[in-house]
Amino acid sequence: MPNYPLSRDLYQRLFAEESNAFGDAYLKSRPDEMVPNCPEWNVAQLGAHIASIYHRIAELIRIVSLEPLDPKNFLSPTDPGEVLDHYREGAERLSVLFIDLDPMMPIWTFTGIRPALFWMRRMTHETMVHAFDLEEIHPPLHDPKAPAIADGIDEFFSAQLPGKISRKHVPGLNGRLALTATDSKDRWVIDLAPDRLDVVSENATADAELTGTARDLLMYLWRRGFAPALEKTGDLDLIMTYYRDVRL
Repeated sequence: MPNYPLSRDLYQRLFAEESNAFGDAYLKSRPDEMVPNCPEWNVAQLGAHIASIYHRIAELIRIVSLEPLDPKNFLSPTDPGEVLDHYREGAERLSVLFIDLDPMMPIWTFTGIRPALFWMRRMTHETMVHAFDLEEIHPPLHDPKAPAIADGIDEFFSAQLPGKISRKHVPGLNGRLALTATDSKDRWVIDLAPDRLDVVSENATADAELTGTARDLLMYLWRRGFAPALEKTGDLDLIMTYYRDVRL
């Protein structure tokens, strides 16, 4: 398997870079512009969404909670003019907490009690994907190094999807899907069934394979369009079934 997750110090730096990238992209946009990759939200609503998560997770870490915190207690301002300040305050709170965070400290996550490194990783990739979302409205895109993006793919499979797919039966989802990142030189092979997902050896054979940059693969996984730059081989029905029916 690829050598992921990354180190605490690297996540500290990556989170700062990605939160700054999102803030810069926000400033290039109008608050009322719709975000094509998040069709239910405009720019201000997306910013409010991330800001509320930042403040909730910052408090979760501050009190070392072993229980979830109610999102209703961390709502962002409704005034679009206040959203960016609220976002920046949340990003700063997290950045300060990350400095002295014990990455092995047990804490609540939506996958159970896990080491606190989970939240450094999750906040980094939550921010990275949404920074890409905004930058696609007003290019150019910022350019994280390929291993940083590839870590988002690994996080998707190891921390995001397994618990979600087990709660929803997906008829017709049978086979092995491989994803190969041409720039980071990583490969993931996922054994898929209607009610489970297992990551198997990177050297395993697959029924279908997607090949492309780590960024294009990450956007495919997060349903940001069926990237035309991806090379698709093998069982195309499996690729389409996964993309159409597997949702977080």
